[in-house]
Amino acid sequence: MHLLPGQNYDCLRCARSCTSSWRVQVDQDYVSRLLPLRLVEDGFEPREGGATLRLEGERCVFLDQGASCRIHAQLGATAKPSTCQLFPFLPVETPDGLFVGASFYCTAIAQNHGRPLVEHSQDIARLGPFPRVGFKPGQVDHHCRIDWKTYQQLEDELRRRLSGRGLGQAFWGLCWWLSGEPQAELVDLDAALAEGPADPFLNWLELACLRSLCARIEAPGAGLELLAALEKDQPVRLQGRFSGRPSELVAFMQQAGPSDAVEEVTTRYLEGLLFRKFLLLRPTVLENLLLMHMVTHLMRFYSAAFAMAAGRQRVESSDVFEALDLMELVLLTHSSEGFVVAPNLVRFYRERAETLRQMGTES
Repeated sequence: MHLLPGQNYDCLRCARSCTSSWRVQVDQDYVSRLLPLRLVEDGFEPREGGATLRLEGERCVFLDQGASCRIHAQLGATAKPSTCQLFPFLPVETPDGLFVGASFYCTAIAQNHGRPLVEHSQDIARLGPFPRVGFKPGQVDHHCRIDWKTYQQLEDELRRRLSGRGLGQAFWGLCWWLSGEPQAELVDLDAALAEGPADPFLNWLELACLRSLCARIEAPGAGLELLAALEKDQPVRLQGRFSGRPSELVAFMQQAGPSDAVEEVTTRYLEGLLFRKFLLLRPTVLENLLLMHMVTHLMRFYSAAFAMAAGRQRVESSDVFEALDLMELVLLTHSSEGFVVAPNLVRFYRERAETLRQMGTES
């Protein structure tokens, strides 16, 4: 078992996971065991093959007024649904063993509060089976594979590039490499990550990605109106708090300068994503790498928005953790909004690389 280095955890009893509209699924056997106990009135909503724990608004009905789980209180921790027992841990099985990452939506994980993860290892191990990656080749894109050994080398290289614009350069390098001769498998990592050509148009593409992902965060499934407002620098409202033009937010970021808190939390978060094999868990490495790169911009953007909304002159840690919540709850881990638009965003970069390649050939 491999545990996220330097990560600590002990539950703070904040009940965030129990008040976030999550649909916890259970099978019919679980429902049959709990129904006779009448811990709550009408605790389940039927679904095919079982049920989900019922919600009142965004709150699980098994959560009492003191923010304690009724199932846990009366029957013990092991009586809770496995999903609830496992949170905030995100284990994944690989050819090299079990890698245990964690959700940064958890307050204790985000703040690195509690005991080292090794003290939770026995509890984690008994909750399998877990998702499996690396036992068959992953996909760089839908036509190019990557085996487990090469993937590990890629992960190590990306870990060295977490600061600055390293992830963006690696992503563009991969796009440029894929625009050349067709590749069935990524073997030569140095060639694949060689620096792509300088192109001022990439700045526009990056801004377009930021706007698109912001629109998905603010209005999942229906963000076109907001996207148009962002593009035209019209007044927008973000997270029900920040009101103003995007250019005002950019001016605030420039005036406030870089935030050590943003960079520190973002780097730790990106390290956590790599450790739990985020690049392999969704369709393609290329799409997931672009999302990781955009996290660096979104964290700065939303941290500044929360600071401005609070009337502060600089970003504080509380602003950073609120931005981190959005990354986990809406964009990457506990929702799929980022993955809905990622294929199209990647396509823009791929088409640009192919255009530049063709222009070079013609000249």
